[in-house]
Amino acid sequence: MLELFYLNRHKILEKSHQNFLKILSKNSNSHHIKIGCELEFFLLDKNNNKIFDNNIIENFCDTLKAKREQGEGQIEIITDFTDNLLNLATEVENIKNKINHFANNINCTACFDSKPFEDDCGSALQFNISLHDEKNYNIFDDNLIEHCANGLLDSSHFMMLILAPKLQDYYRFDLELNKKLFYLKKYTAPVNLSFGSDNRSCAIRICKSTNSPNSKRLEYRIASANADIYLSLSAILIALTFGLSAKKSNYPMIYGNAFDEIYKLESILKSVEESQNYFHKKDNFIVKKMLEFL
Repeated sequence: MLELFYLNRHKILEKSHQNFLKILSKNSNSHHIKIGCELEFFLLDKNNNKIFDNNIIENFCDTLKAKREQGEGQIEIITDFTDNLLNLATEVENIKNKINHFANNINCTACFDSKPFEDDCGSALQFNISLHDEKNYNIFDDNLIEHCANGLLDSSHFMMLILAPKLQDYYRFDLELNKKLFYLKKYTAPVNLSFGSDNRSCAIRICKSTNSPNSKRLEYRIASANADIYLSLSAILIALTFGLSAKKSNYPMIYGNAFDEIYKLESILKSVEESQNYFHKKDNFIVKKMLEFL
């Protein structure tokens, strides 16, 4: 099934976007969606060991107009927000190719594995989402954000195989590994289905918009750096469409550390086998919708 989707990923993304815009206009005053990505990776030597020479890392960042992340030798590239999601997907793929090309030129390796080191940060493909009116003003308010966040969280298990396709990806969501990172004061990955205001311990982080102080953006933090960008965007759009239509409020806003057991939150799936089981369930509306678009 995934192979079929991969072969038709451009079409699925285009149809997912069109369908989302149709539902968006019925449920809000928004006219279009804008999304930007944050792609994280490690620059390693040819033997996949960490590079501790800051000059190599800094020069690589300067070449690619990238920035350092918290991990040792970890780098992040941020794309601009855009409403042309096909172009965004192409841009992210081109960025990955460029990263690999420059890494090879300096006898290094670009590692997009989501958790290459147990004692260091994981690498994600984060999606920053905002909704805009006809004049291009961000009007993503609390009500819309709650519905979209709930749609994404309700859908996460069903699209997990797309967002985290490899066995190794699930180490990134391990509770104990993330607790250790937290105590080391390093960025953690989400371990459960949660959302909170500027809260990096949650699966969804709600941030104020830099361009529109009264509006916000939604940062979806589950996808691994090695996830397919076309199918990830498509699944996210289908989940957002579900959220706008269902208008659910199943998930409370988290104000503390989402690891805290008092919240009794549902864990993100622990293995690729669990994700495969959810992906092939008869009631997986993400898969059903993608098949519908073919």
